[in-house]
Amino acid sequence: MTRSKTLLLALALASVPALAGCIGAAGATANDTKDTAAEAAQAWSDDAELVSIEGVDGAFPSMPYGSMAAQSTDGEKDTKVGDGRALFWSYRYVSPSKQQSYEIIVDHEGKILDEDEGRTRSSDVALGDYKIDSDTAVKTALKVNKPLADGVDNDNFGLLLELSRDDGRPTWQIMGGGYDGETSSGGYVSIDAVSGDVIASEGGSQSR
Repeated sequence: MTRSKTLLLALALASVPALAGCIGAAGATANDTKDTAAEAAQAWSDDAELVSIEGVDGAFPSMPYGSMAAQSTDGEKDTKVGDGRALFWSYRYVSPSKQQSYEIIVDHEGKILDEDEGRTRSSDVALGDYKIDSDTAVKTALKVNKPLADGVDNDNFGLLLELSRDDGRPTWQIMGGGYDGETSSGGYVSIDAVSGDVIASEGGSQSR
């Protein structure tokens, strides 16, 4: 996904009110539940390769699994968004031998919520080793992107977090959107998941 398309996605999401009470601090980082996903993926295929990780810091009911995120802890909610934690994470794997993909969703307590096997995509490239976890990535993003930093204090704001290989390197893409009743705002930051360096930062707002 290009940076411009990603920012448009963030701004589009900004027009959708989030679920009452943002979700975040009670969650887990991407690495916290990674071992659970990896164990299941190895059971599925011993040559499984991790391709991407996705999570939601906050919750959008229009997002895939948005409702599941809100219900996965029996209504548990938190007012904090912006700590890089999610109530669930989706991990995508591919198997070269099977020529198939495997997606698994794990909640913040390590419970497997869903598993799905399907076709591979042209964009499925092994993620490779990385050092930066989701909480560190979000912390960096909030330092360099004012729309995101301002937005996390708004109850109607959420962050979409994705780790995948982009331009030959593991990259965190952090997209945020919110709506305060008058103005929608959104921001986007991409971060090198090995060095922690900021690759790009964009943001904007518009009155409605």
